[in-house]
Amino acid sequence: AYIKKLPDANAALRMAQQLILTTPEFHTTNTVKLSGQKREGTTSQQPSAKPYRAIIQIMLYGGCDSFNILVPHTCTGNKDMYQEYLQVRQDIALPKESLLEIDAASSNQICETFGVHPNLPTVEKMYDDGDLLFFSNTGVLTKETDKYNFVKDEVTRLFSHSSQQFETERVDPFEMSHGTGILGRIADSLKAKGHIVDTISIDSKATALQGTPNLASSPFVLSRFGVSRFNLGASSNNMESHITAMNEATVPESGVFGDFWSESLVKSLSQNNFMYEILSGSVTNTSFPTSFLGQQLSVVAKMIGHHAERGVETDIFFIPNGGWDHHSSLIAASKVKFRELDNSIKAFADEMKSIGMWDDVTVIQTSEFARTLNPNSNGGSDHAWGG
Repeated sequence: AYIKKLPDANAALRMAQQLILTTPEFHTTNTVKLSGQKREGTTSQQPSAKPYRAIIQIMLYGGCDSFNILVPHTCTGNKDMYQEYLQVRQDIALPKESLLEIDAASSNQICETFGVHPNLPTVEKMYDDGDLLFFSNTGVLTKETDKYNFVKDEVTRLFSHSSQQFETERVDPFEMSHGTGILGRIADSLKAKGHIVDTISIDSKATALQGTPNLASSPFVLSRFGVSRFNLGASSNNMESHITAMNEATVPESGVFGDFWSESLVKSLSQNNFMYEILSGSVTNTSFPTSFLGQQLSVVAKMIGHHAERGVETDIFFIPNGGWDHHSSLIAASKVKFRELDNSIKAFADEMKSIGMWDDVTVIQTSEFARTLNPNSNGGSDHAWGG
């Protein structure tokens, strides 16, 4: 039927193959009976008067060496903690004079001042401005233990990248909410209170965003480059209308699996078009770094800037960022990574301030574990526990 409208038989065959791949019959064993009713796609919701909020979790995959993020500096009590740090860290210790000092005199910490890595000036300023907190000695332990007893004491596998990444994203070592992530449970709780919530992962799926099975909506995965139009190589200009027609609503006696496929496909196509229209012409006031993390935070900033058009009251974002497993050349490698992290966070903070949203967002940086205090023979550090 399409041969007359297309250049040749090969083009017609290509279009037929593309259309077949979108049908519920191709993906399930059901016999599908269409009702003749068009399926509804994704539409924006009208937000209530509730104020907008956003949570952004940045996950540093690989095990960030946090002991060179925050370092003891001036400690006039019973212990000189910087000297202790210097003795144990040896050739991966940071020189005292290079550290960016932050004041802790009003706290109950053992040191009056601490030092921040010299390539993290934004982190230092945010702390001084009261916009940043450090959580120290934090990790996935289910009870107090030591290196001799951790295997029998713990229900999670310590030191393993995959296990600890999974546990860090879940924060549920005792399986009290099986199959969920910490951000997904937050979203579930907010939705139960009537909030309109979107959960969005940048570049890949995230365990952290998984909500209660069969209740939570699926998180949206968004590329750091934004959204591309669906099927840019379409065989005809009205290809999408053909696809939606073949995936229209079904009668009650039709197969449930085929119906689920069609419903998911039509919603995905509608969501893709909706997000493309929002992001395709969107620009930020701030110039973001071209680094991986810079691009990720740029698209998050655009999404936050367009929350009203999207009809959401709360956004929960997950940003994965790799390259933190420094078993060798720790000092040189961390300089690069910390500079990238700091520049990206600065651009994001500047953008949020420029659109009046800085006080409405919370950014949380995590990693699956910290690293050993003592160095290895390659000038790096190895897997450890909390940091």
